Amino acid sequence: MLDGSNTKNKIIRKIKILENIFKLKKNIKSSQKNNYYIFNDIKLEEKLIISITKENNNLYYIEDGSAPYNNHYLQLSMYDRSLLSLLCIKHENTHILGKNSAFSKLYVFYPNYIRKELKNKTIHTIKTCSNNILINKILRKKECYYNIKSEDALLILDKEQNEKDFIEKYSNFYNKYQTVWIKYHPLNEKIIPTEGKNIIDKNMSLEIIFLQLNACNIKIDIFGYTSTALMTAITFNCAKNVYSLNKMNIKNNYFSLLHNIGVIFIKKQ
Repeated sequence: MLDGSNTKNKIIRKIKILENIFKLKKNIKSSQKNNYYIFNDIKLEEKLIISITKENNNLYYIEDGSAPYNNHYLQLSMYDRSLLSLLCIKHENTHILGKNSAFSKLYVFYPNYIRKELKNKTIHTIKTCSNNILINKILRKKECYYNIKSEDALLILDKEQNEKDFIEKYSNFYNKYQTVWIKYHPLNEKIIPTEGKNIIDKNMSLEIIFLQLNACNIKIDIFGYTSTALMTAITFNCAKNVYSLNKMNIKNNYFSLLHNIGVIFIKKQ
């Protein structure tokens, strides 16, 4: 499979999607023997898998970040709808990830907080992994990436943000740490890394960083805005405190989840 999701060039991204679809049509068979786990049923590749295998009751939805909890509604683009029609791929026009009727089960970390549209589904709780042998195999090495210490903090930025706003508005937080590590969003094309800054590779998975902090028994303070990594940091138990720099909004189901699992909102409602 070719991953074109982080490709800036739209033409290249569409070509990769087409290549994926042709590979899937050739290799995916309707079979009772295989289980299929899908995290984003709005993507064309996943819609193809569902259309081929939906009669077998072996399709499962796996939590994709905040999708089972937030209030967002997704729309297919005109291009995607046209391509589905051209390739004769039958699909449900669902606007919520996980809502497709073909899913026999949904796997999420926090079933008590899922959005109301999914509550009629069969829900299973994903258990966090405490198997150190398995974690070490995933990590492949025991030492931590970068030289993150317990006196440090991590700032996770959304797509269009830079660290300047955080430094100016929250200097009382910024100045209390030995080092503030900065993680830009993978799709942020505007960053120009400055020599001497403690910048984590934007394409590095934060799950790997969190697992290694946990394995090294290091906990740090973590700051962010709306990133689902705030939820992941709580789930992986790698933080002293997790702070959101957004205003708390009790009408936002995802923000309510963050608040209830322990994320601290610096700005009050």
